[in-house]
Amino acid sequence: MARILVAATADTKGEELVYLVQVLRAAGADVLAVDVGTGGQCPVAVDVSAPEVAGWHPAGARAVFDAPDRGQAVAAMGQAFAAYLKAQDAGTLAGVRGAGGGGGTSIITAG
Repeated sequence: MARILVAATADTKGEELVYLVQVLRAAGADVLAVDVGTGGQCPVAVDVSAPEVAGWHPAGARAVFDAPDRGQAVAAMGQAFAAYLKAQDAGTLAGVRGAGGGGGTSIITAG
C-alpha cells in the first residue's frame, strides 16, 4: 500500500495534524506524520521531526532554525521539505496532505 505523508507545522497545527493522521489511519491508510514547523516546539507525536526535515536543506538545519526572521525560516524549511520529498521513493508515496496557516501552507506547497 502506498503511503500518505501528512505534513503540518506541528508547533501551531499539532491538533490538526493528529486529527488528519487519525482519520486517514482509521480508513486503513499507511500514514507518516511530518512536522515542518519552524517554531521549535512540537507538542504532538510525529514520525518525522522538524529538525529531520530541516536537515535536508542544502546548508543544513541551521539555515532554518538560525534564520534571522520568520519569513526566511519558512522559505528555508520549504526548500528542506522539497528536498526531503524528492528523496522519498515515488513508488511508495500516494500523496501529501498538508495542514497549515500561511507559513505552513507556503512550506508544504514548496514541497
